Amino acid sequence: MDSRDTSGSPDRVSGEHKELKRRWRLDDNQLRWRRAKQRELRELFRQECPEDDTSCFLASTRACFDLAALQRMAARIAAEPRPESIAALPAKDGRALAVAPARLLVWRRPQEGRQYAIGADVGEGLAGGDASCAIVIERHSGEQVAELHGRLLPDRFAHLLDALGRWYRRAELAVERNNHGHSTLNTLRNVLHYPRLYHHVRYDHRVGNQVTLGWPTDSQTKPILVDDLAAVIAEGAVVLHSADVVDECMSFVTTDSGSQEAQAGAHDDRVMALGIAWQVRKRPVSRGTAERPPGW
Repeated sequence: MDSRDTSGSPDRVSGEHKELKRRWRLDDNQLRWRRAKQRELRELFRQECPEDDTSCFLASTRACFDLAALQRMAARIAAEPRPESIAALPAKDGRALAVAPARLLVWRRPQEGRQYAIGADVGEGLAGGDASCAIVIERHSGEQVAELHGRLLPDRFAHLLDALGRWYRRAELAVERNNHGHSTLNTLRNVLHYPRLYHHVRYDHRVGNQVTLGWPTDSQTKPILVDDLAAVIAEGAVVLHSADVVDECMSFVTTDSGSQEAQAGAHDDRVMALGIAWQVRKRPVSRGTAERPPGW
């Protein structure tokens, strides 16, 4: 490259290039080569020329979410104050409901005049099995305000969700209805009588509206959930505070078979809970959620 090309001149390098030069001890010619490759490959640069662990991960897999945006989130989160850890929530009967063995992290307590949405992914609660997770977001801003996570039996998870939702000003609560989610929903509906459970409306022109209690993750709804989450992560429309959520998003991939899930050895319960919460947020505030769909 012509040394007179100011776009590659060491005197005109960006802060990013200065950091790369310091970290990897690059000389000016190496920086010029890198800039030329960036212009040539554009969006394929990170895949074809991986420079760190994250880029190597991208080179060998198909990440569902924008890794550069997630890295920026992770850097911001690392500089933030630690969240508040809540040991107990006020239960429906007025007693304190212990959160353990789960963990409840709170970045912003419920505020008067704000509306909240909760997405919940239900695990079986067994040691070594999948954990259950609930993510709370503020509807107007799209900011994550709390995270409940732990290995809990579905019925126990329902009681914590009931307390969490009531604390966050009767937040609209969407529980994934697949597998163990049916047990959690049954307790929330028929035992605890949670007032604002999410009902999913699926329109089929052949039979009209189909209403089901809870969020159904299937071949139709999951791509919408993942694509919407990918868009708001890339745009910065969702404000995350949990480093664990960001880590799970980084390891959420499209497999060779085309399924979208956690990379082998990783987990995606936080990703699914966040995605469900976002689906609730994007829909109008529901009315009549006390109505009982057929079969309940």
